[in-house]
Amino acid sequence: MRARWRREVDEMARDRARIGALRAKAPHACELEAKLREALDRGVKSVALEARLLSVSYLANRGQEILPGFDYHLETLEILRKAQAERFWSRVDKSGECWLWTGTVQNRAGRAGEGYGVTGDCRLAHRVSWQLINGPVPSGAQVLHSCDRPRCVRPEHLRLGSPAENSFEMVLRDRSTRGERSSSAKLTATQVIHLRDQAAAGVSHKVLAYRYGISLRHVLGIVEWRFWKPTTRCSWCAKTIRQGHAGLPTSDGICLECMRVHFPQQAAALEAVHA
Repeated sequence: MRARWRREVDEMARDRARIGALRAKAPHACELEAKLREALDRGVKSVALEARLLSVSYLANRGQEILPGFDYHLETLEILRKAQAERFWSRVDKSGECWLWTGTVQNRAGRAGEGYGVTGDCRLAHRVSWQLINGPVPSGAQVLHSCDRPRCVRPEHLRLGSPAENSFEMVLRDRSTRGERSSSAKLTATQVIHLRDQAAAGVSHKVLAYRYGISLRHVLGIVEWRFWKPTTRCSWCAKTIRQGHAGLPTSDGICLECMRVHFPQQAAALEAVHA
């Protein structure tokens, strides 16, 4: 079994070496192939370009150089790229500080018109904006908003970041769909406070479950503080911030935006911990 596996590995290595030697005989085809791949990575969607990429790759892998007349495909590629950019920016409202996407918008937690913009080929509008200006998004990276407006596609308001950084900013800016903002929430914050007061006064959990129309497990989670964890408000802007979350200044009662303005050194240290 091991000898067979070894033979297969040797055959694959010989195939790679043979294809590499053949591709060295067709530098112009390899160059055109690289430019076509770059165009597709930048977000240019075209069935003709994908077909052209397959044909050029086929020729390059067999050492067959393409004719100089094939360069007109590069001109066609540039025309398609400009047409796509014009079509994209025609759906953007640039009248304000943020450039808002006027096309299709995702529903955010059941609230229409407050989510991310979506293009006709089901791509996020702010990612397309980044790709048109800066090139392809690196693998594993996300495009973050500095203005905290999902519909904004202005390149100056976009930057690259990790998924962990994106989630961290979501919690710090109080954008997470928790509590009453969750589409599946059955109670309000006031009802949760009353439920805990009644449980502390000795009311049975079964009675509370029947009174509020929730399950016994839900009541136990609220009473034991596993659900509806405590929150506090920023002493500077009155924004709600969650207590007990890793990295949040629970004792200071200040959100990250206000900390950046009033305490820049502490904010930099807090962001460095979660970088």
